[in-house]
Amino acid sequence: MTFPSTEDGRYDVQADHGFRKRFNIILKIDNSVNYNIAEKLMGHKNGLDGVYFTPTISELFVEFKKVMYKLEI
Repeated sequence: MTFPSTEDGRYDVQADHGFRKRFNIILKIDNSVNYNIAEKLMGHKNGLDGVYFTPTISELFVEFKKVMYKLEI
């Protein structure tokens, strides 16, 4: 799989990875965010909790709102 590069030969994929990593760090640093829901927001499967723990969209959004202001640029 090849990704299209920009004029200077750099790839946009690395920038996307940086945003994803920053989102993960913000979720994990904030102790008020449920760890299992943070993993779900990242799209990770966290052992059996990833299989059996199925929060609703509103529960996911409640946890997301706790860190949303930290994600603004």
